[in-house]
Amino acid sequence: MSGELLAQLDDDARGIFITDFAEAVLYSPKDGRLPPRSILAIVDRDMPQNPGTVQRGGTDRLRIVVINAAADGISSAELNLGGDVITVARRIGEVASDMRIVAKTIEDRGVLELELA
Repeated sequence: MSGELLAQLDDDARGIFITDFAEAVLYSPKDGRLPPRSILAIVDRDMPQNPGTVQRGGTDRLRIVVINAAADGISSAELNLGGDVITVARRIGEVASDMRIVAKTIEDRGVLELELA
């Protein structure tokens, strides 16, 4: 595929990702090396739970998918596993709270899938 076609596919995929499925979350890099910023993420709140770890009806882990770019998501180059924080509602309609990025489960040119705890 040509570079121009790949760029167009990236732009189209990001447009669908952002307009149809994502919600705003706050990304805070560890130790304030960069200022916190609002990004869009697809939030999976239905991850399997470990028995006995769920408190007050909430989930103990979430999975998010973000664009792999610092301009409108999180760049894999800037990611600090175990240090960076995402502020997100654990359940729809609840107040957002801080969750650490503990794992990167998928990384490709377009997106990152991250596990939060």
